[in-house]
Order: sequence, then structure tokens, then C-alpha cells
Amino acid sequence: PGTYNFQWRMRQLGVEYFGPMTPNVVVEVRPGNNSEFVSQTVSNTMAAGSTQNVTVRYRNTGAFTWGSKWVLSSMNPFGNSRWGMKQVSLPAGTTVAPGAEHSFTFTITAPTTPGTYAFQWQMRHSGKTNFGPTSPNVNINVTP
Repeated sequence: PGTYNFQWRMRQLGVEYFGPMTPNVVVEVRPGNNSEFVSQTVSNTMAAGSTQNVTVRYRNTGAFTWGSKWVLSSMNPFGNSRWGMKQVSLPAGTTVAPGAEHSFTFTITAPTTPGTYAFQWQMRHSGKTNFGPTSPNVNINVTP
């Protein structure tokens, strides 16, 4: 990834360059899939079996527009369903262009056994691979 100059000039091999250079074109190379964590809203205490609405926000810093195959995936450990789901899809028909942000707002259900449980997410191209940083881990204390 980076910014590169793309410019050419004629050359007679082994002799010299000649003629004018082509106009310079600046080319930005971005990773195909990439994201930046923006924010999350989640309480760090819940009663066993209770629900709460949470929001996890990511910015698309890659080259591809996110659509139906891009999801928010549970982490710590990867693919767990302790909060009632393994992944959160974009709403039907929603796309997130490079440079844009999306807030994933969804309802989680606390485990029925009291304890401390990790809450962490990461962007994923469904069926392919996770990308970008994970959200900060929040240890949620589940009380009786």
C-alpha cells in the first residue's frame, strides 16, 4: 500500500532517453479489504440471560465496497456465539464505500451462567478472512 508515481519516457537501449516524459499519474494502492475501528458502545455489566443493545462502528479503509458478504465477526475466541450470534450482517441493500463508516447496532443476550466474558469483534469478508483490527476487548461481568 502507498502512493506511487506512474510516468514513462522513451529510451534507446544502451544509448539514451529521448523525447518528453508522459504526464505523471499518482496511483494510490490500497489493501483490498481493510478497516479501522472507530467506536463501540456496550455496558460492562449484565444480568445473566438479559439483553442489551450494542453498537460497534468501523470505517472502510480498503479498496472494496462492503456489501452483503461483509460481516462483523465475533472474536476472543473467533466465531464464538456466547452473545447469541457469531456474526452481524449489514442490513439488506446496505453498502459501505471506501472511506465511509458503518455502525453495526444489534442486541446481545448474556450467558445464563454468571462470570466474566469477553466481548470483541472484527470485520470479515464472509467465507474468506478477517481483516483490520479487532475492537477493544471488553470484559463483561455477568451477574446472577
